[in-house]
Amino acid sequence: MGVLTVRMSEIDEQVIEKVKKKYQITTSTKALLHTLHIALKLEKDLEELRSEKRQLQNKLASYREHSLDILSGISGLQKLTDTKI
Repeated sequence: MGVLTVRMSEIDEQVIEKVKKKYQITTSTKALLHTLHIALKLEKDLEELRSEKRQLQNKLASYREHSLDILSGISGLQKLTDTKI
């Protein structure tokens, strides 16, 4: 088990106090460590969301490409049959 000594500014202390109240944590060190754990989880969640966003953007681009192919096909059929849809 390690020992942690942190010199905090007044703003840091205010933030730690807010965290302590919000999560009902009794010590500043525990509040600091708790926020570190939350930050790591949020980073992981954010990366997963970014990955999902990239996948959805790729899928959307594919849908757009295929719909242009469909429109091109309809246009070709219209020219062949001399009709308009």
